[in-house]
Amino acid sequence: MSGTNERKRCYYEIMGVLENCDAKALKKAYRRLCMELHPDRNRDNKEVAQEMYAAMQNAYEILSDPHERAWYDQHKEEILNPNANHEASSLNLNKYFTSACYKGFEDDEEGFFGVYNFVFNTINREEGSDLPAFGRAGSNLSNVKTFYTRWGQFSSSQTFSWVDVWDTRDGNNRYERRWIEKENNKARKEERKKFNQLVRELILFVQRRDPRWHDLVAAEEERRQTDEMQREIRMQQQAEERLIEQALEQKKWEEQQARIETERERQGISNGMDEYLTKAEELFNPTEKRNKKNKKGKKNGGNKSFNCLVCNVRFTDEVHYEAHMQSGQHLRMVEQRTQKKNKKARKAKKRSAEEEPRRTKTEKNVKLDALGNPMIDSDDEEQQQQRRNEKRQKRKEKRKAKKAAGAGSFACNVCGEVFTTRNALFEHVRELGHALHVEEGGKKKKKKRRR
Repeated sequence: MSGTNERKRCYYEIMGVLENCDAKALKKAYRRLCMELHPDRNRDNKEVAQEMYAAMQNAYEILSDPHERAWYDQHKEEILNPNANHEASSLNLNKYFTSACYKGFEDDEEGFFGVYNFVFNTINREEGSDLPAFGRAGSNLSNVKTFYTRWGQFSSSQTFSWVDVWDTRDGNNRYERRWIEKENNKARKEERKKFNQLVRELILFVQRRDPRWHDLVAAEEERRQTDEMQREIRMQQQAEERLIEQALEQKKWEEQQARIETERERQGISNGMDEYLTKAEELFNPTEKRNKKNKKGKKNGGNKSFNCLVCNVRFTDEVHYEAHMQSGQHLRMVEQRTQKKNKKARKAKKRSAEEEPRRTKTEKNVKLDALGNPMIDSDDEEQQQQRRNEKRQKRKEKRKAKKAAGAGSFACNVCGEVFTTRNALFEHVRELGHALHVEEGGKKKKKKRRR
């Protein structure tokens, strides 16, 4: 489980690209290195070529995935420095973010399942938790799903006291000690968050490369397709059953209609013969018309029929007719007919109201002649024009009187001289120094209200 020197090199350095290169440049460098480092092109030094080619494959696998590339960029220094201090775990988990830490997908110590089984067992033991084990190559798929589900929600139970910034014993009073505890808790929370994220990222890294997980995904997809197919088959069978039921109902309805038509034809022929014989007897013996009708109705109950005009149905006996009159179908038909009738009545009333001529208030006051045309009285027009002229003249006189009243209202309070305008008054005050003007009707000072 010890790493090689290639594992400590930067992935960007291995690929020969810049850290801000795009996917297109990375793929171009990968194709170039594949041609240069392929073992078949370096037969003289095949072992070194295989190691370099594997390192290049691992670097491209990490950098081509946007999620893993972002994680590598954030923790590059920790990944490249295997001797860093990681007190949350006795292992340096960053060095297991590469496919170079295992050889093949076997259960031995250097294989995929052996390496990561050791890693997760160590974390589980240090945390003192009962999380499921990683398992082996032949583990049950249900156990594999349980492992990734539980570990995907990993949360450390360690105290992370080794990241404390201050010692609480250095506090002189309780306020300082509380502040020290607050700062230490903040540092512990931050370190716990980093460690939880590190373990969860390692879970995702392993999950993408675990062949058991790929088998599980394929099995679930196959199960989903099978369920979908069975659901479609059930829906098709149900549709066929519905079609068969509809066909049987249609056939039964057609047979019933045929029987009804046959019965109607038979009753129609018998009724026609009875009417013909009755009319013939009435022609030869008109005096016995009423007796014949009474006998016809009383004989064996007669051929009397009961018709429902609402539902357009005919019954041969009174029992079925009474049952029909109390049925829900008949009552619904009666309600529908009533609603339609009321609706038609409302529409007719509304239409008649709209057709009536509407006269405005002014139209009602206009006098009409014998033909219904409005009458125009010339005398009224002259009187209206005269009233308008009088109002206009009154407004002009009022404005003149107002202007004349205000013409001599500007007087000097010292000498009593009257001026027609304010400008003339102000000029007089400036020249003679009569600045003693006091307005008698000026604004009064507002009295302060008591609070």
